[in-house]
Amino acid sequence: MPPKSKLSEAKPASAPRDLQRPAAEVVHADELSRLAQADASRPRPPGWRMTPQSVLRFILGDEKTGIAQKFVGRRAMLERCVVALATNRGLMLIGEPGTAKSWLSELLSAAISGDSTLTIQGSAGTTEDAIKYSWNYALLLAEGPGERSLVPAPLHRGMTEGKVVRFEEITLPPPAAGEARIRHTAIGINYSDINVRRGGFYIARPLTFPVILGNEAAGVVESVGPGVTDVRPGDRVAYAGMRGEFFEETGSYAQARNVPAERLLRLPDGVTEQQAAAMMVKGFTASLIINRIYRPKPGDTILIHTAAGGVGMILGQWSKHLDATVIGTVGSPEKATIAQSHGCDHAILYRDVDFVAAVKAIAPHGVSAVFDGVGKDTFTASLDCVRPFGMLVNYGNASGHPPPIDLLQLAKRGSLSVCRPALSSMIADVPSMRTAAAELFDLVARGILNVEIGATYPLRDAAAAHRDIESRKVAGSALLLP
Repeated sequence: MPPKSKLSEAKPASAPRDLQRPAAEVVHADELSRLAQADASRPRPPGWRMTPQSVLRFILGDEKTGIAQKFVGRRAMLERCVVALATNRGLMLIGEPGTAKSWLSELLSAAISGDSTLTIQGSAGTTEDAIKYSWNYALLLAEGPGERSLVPAPLHRGMTEGKVVRFEEITLPPPAAGEARIRHTAIGINYSDINVRRGGFYIARPLTFPVILGNEAAGVVESVGPGVTDVRPGDRVAYAGMRGEFFEETGSYAQARNVPAERLLRLPDGVTEQQAAAMMVKGFTASLIINRIYRPKPGDTILIHTAAGGVGMILGQWSKHLDATVIGTVGSPEKATIAQSHGCDHAILYRDVDFVAAVKAIAPHGVSAVFDGVGKDTFTASLDCVRPFGMLVNYGNASGHPPPIDLLQLAKRGSLSVCRPALSSMIADVPSMRTAAAELFDLVARGILNVEIGATYPLRDAAAAHRDIESRKVAGSALLLP
């Protein structure tokens, strides 16, 4: 069997340790020496210069150093982190930038990877100083990852910036019973891929590394395993997600893949493989919103954030097809033009104006519904855009998770409704997924939905694609081409 290629999250090479020798190594030389002697009889994880006990001791300090006082209430969390690292288990500590949780995450990431380039940015004053000193301590704890050492990704800075994605050769086993092997011709990139890589998604179970990202692709069936009758070699197919949460069991960033045959959708003649790869997750998301949550109708005004994005353009066209008035927020005049050619009656440049005031100027009584894929940066303000008895649908968290909401505020603002749908609720059920796919394929074939492919990248350039999407350089969908 010829080798197949994949993109995986790899362990980064340790940075040259002489780039930034921490002053703490000199200041605390005696303590380091004492801890090293105490470690002589203790087992150490591969790649570590100190044992987990000494890691704790050195980072936390004691009543003499005062460092421990900066981590009041954090000791138990830090202990769990060190145990996770020392036992080579994945570690995820998600915290908002600038919080103690995220500081500790980056601190421990630096410790295990030997990253001398990490910069911790904290608030001014003693807290920032404590974090910086503790980071310096952490830099002393490892020469770099050993064969079995795990970067506590996806919190590692290299992972959050896409610097540890690499192209590898693997050999796929034959498809098992119920599986089909797909030779990918186009791979969809979704913001969920970036969230998984950065650690900003709601993953219930720790990831097993290395990780092959991606949950959506299209291609041609190469072979099938025992018991497969729904598809056969030569069929053009697409898929989006496996049996669980759509952002779990990833693996589409590859030239070929074995997948459960029940997840495959045969493509009609009117839909190309690139269109399918660009639209399945995004189209399913739009279908979930419009068919299950809020269906626009004549007389409605709908506000769509990131109206020039992949999901936004599908929502805009679909809402317009249903005779609603569509307002979209975009980040540039170029994207405004794109949004207006994909269903938007009004495009608001949110970087130049207050989008709430701009929406109220168009719809003084408020909009019937808001479709928000941005999250933290737009969620709360969007409540001020909704008319009484209207709805705010948050389907994404590109800027971070929305803050908690006081239900009483929904009453005070006009008996509003808020919904946060999960795509997996629909596509985990195969009949529901197939019904939604058939409708999407029909809308595309009839020209009602135009699937905009904003950029394509070679598979090996996935990191560059992620950077472009994160910097909002891409309008529409982005694809990887094997």
